[in-house]
Amino acid sequence: MATFVKFLLFLLLTFGFLSSINAQTKPHVKVAAVQEPPYLMQESDGEFSGIVPDILNKLGYNYTIYIPPDNRYGFQYKNGTWTGMIGELVDGSADIAGLFTVTARRSEFVDTSFPVMSIGLSILMKKPGSMEQSLQEHLTKLLYPFEGSVWLMSFVALFVTSTVLYIMMHFNPYEWRRMSRDHEATLREGESFTCPNAFFFVASTLMWQGYVRAPRSIGARVLVVAWWAFTVIFIVSYTASLTNYLRLGPHPVGMEGYTKIRSFRDLANTNDVRVGFHPSGSTKRFLRESKSTVYQDLYQKGIEDPSFGSLNNTASFVNYVRSRPSGEFAVILESSASRYIVNQLPCNLYAINEGFPMHHYVFGLQKNSPLKEELNMALLRLSETGELHEIERKWFKSKVCSDAVLPSHEYGEIKILAFYRLDLATFSTALLIVIAGIIIGGVICIIEICIYRKAETNASDDEAEQIQTDSQTNEVLLKPDERKGGTTQV
Repeated sequence: MATFVKFLLFLLLTFGFLSSINAQTKPHVKVAAVQEPPYLMQESDGEFSGIVPDILNKLGYNYTIYIPPDNRYGFQYKNGTWTGMIGELVDGSADIAGLFTVTARRSEFVDTSFPVMSIGLSILMKKPGSMEQSLQEHLTKLLYPFEGSVWLMSFVALFVTSTVLYIMMHFNPYEWRRMSRDHEATLREGESFTCPNAFFFVASTLMWQGYVRAPRSIGARVLVVAWWAFTVIFIVSYTASLTNYLRLGPHPVGMEGYTKIRSFRDLANTNDVRVGFHPSGSTKRFLRESKSTVYQDLYQKGIEDPSFGSLNNTASFVNYVRSRPSGEFAVILESSASRYIVNQLPCNLYAINEGFPMHHYVFGLQKNSPLKEELNMALLRLSETGELHEIERKWFKSKVCSDAVLPSHEYGEIKILAFYRLDLATFSTALLIVIAGIIIGGVICIIEICIYRKAETNASDDEAEQIQTDSQTNEVLLKPDERKGGTTQV
């Protein structure tokens, strides 16, 4: 047993010694990187975090990260010198630099690694409206499912229906008022449909409340049935529209403006939106050298705006977009950067992706660097095992902001939760039902009044005829006594 323990200790010591030798033989590399989330961020304790440190840790290098003096990716002056990370590699100050977009021009001066991730271009804009709703917006939120014209016509229908119902109940001889006057109903029943009671009867049925007495005449009942049909349509439409509106959550009102710019072509064809892009990145070079008229127009719109002189990095562009009104300014960025930005609070930005990869993010090395083969093999292993994908997912997968990254409408249909208020044209059917009920009920009420008066006139004639007949009968019965010339004594 003691021999076995000694053997294990020997193996552990040997393994530790070999590991220390291997760690000492690995070269210490200096890495130049631009401080830009999520690729490189400096914490409060001075340590770096982000995609670049995560990949370097997986590669197992002994490294030191530093930020170039100008904190730029790198572009070439007319005299041939380079700035930013590329300049650090060309000058020999850095062993590795990254991540940056590989271009043909950069590849002439530095070596590049195996692609770490594929990216395209995207449009970064501010969402319409404000996520912070005002007091007025909070107070009017429950009224928003209907347009103002629908609310106005609904109150007009309520007033007109109440007035017509009161007139019918007042003049129709078959209603409670006439029955109470004829002592066929109580006084309380006769006051069931006075002017205030008629109004509250119509208003209460609009709230699906019960009632004690209903109209007795056919005309009034036709009107009430039409109003009940209007009530059902009104309440069901409001409930469905309000549910759809609240389903949008914190999105501001007016989401139809969300899709005003849905592609690079839309952005190039409008003069209402200003365009900006990174002054020293590969995006500017791509737009300038592209043969597409769309990208050429975007490049011209960007360089013609003098206000971009102070915006020299992604953070300044993002802050500028957040500070400007919605729909005024758009930034063209790599899709990976915009995907990270739009998933950060306060969730007031959205991005539209071009739809296909156009560039690759790589590490840069000095020309003919001995680290190239080793770095490429290590990156290939990370790609095959899925570790690169997990690092990318770690920094770009976010559940903070929803519906923030949209595809271009030229390559896929944009599906955005949109809300449309119920307009008067859609609601006109319910109003037509009330109008038809008022007309038909009024005609029937007039017919009922005419029938009652006709019946009352006939009854008066029959009564007069009956009185005359009774008088003649009494006269005939008295004649025999008058012939005797005397009266009967009791």
